[in-house]
Order: sequence, then C-alpha cells, then structure tokens
Amino acid sequence: MLHTLRSFARNAQSDLRSELGPEYRDLKLRDLDPRQVVRQHVLDAMQDIDDEERRQAVAARSLKPGEKPPYDTEAT
Repeated sequence: MLHTLRSFARNAQSDLRSELGPEYRDLKLRDLDPRQVVRQHVLDAMQDIDDEERRQAVAARSLKPGEKPPYDTEAT
C-alpha cells in the first residue's frame, strides 16, 4: 500500500511538471505547501528589515520597568 501511494505521488508530481512546462522541472510538491509559502514570505520580509528597524520595533513592544502587560479578561 505504501509503495502504491509513493508511486501515485511520483506520478502526480511528474504530471504536474509536464503540464507546467520546463521552467518548473525543479518543482517539488513541498513547494506547494501553504505553510512553506507563508514561512518563506515571512523570512523574506524579516530579511528586508534592517537591524536598526528591528531593534526599534522590539523596543516599542517591550514593557517599561514596572509596566504591567496587557490582560484581556474576555480572552481567557
């Protein structure tokens, strides 16, 4: 059964590559996973932010000494 599933996946991948054309010959089914797409976009966006902007964003979100974190009674 496992052999049949793997064969099915290989055939589906091969069919997809042939339908999309030669520019997609390196396509992997893993590349179509929405989680991977989102992860890659987030990582790309994080790389676009320079270190100073990142430090400023972290400082803006950080609590000041003695400051209490926000608490939402409806969320608990």
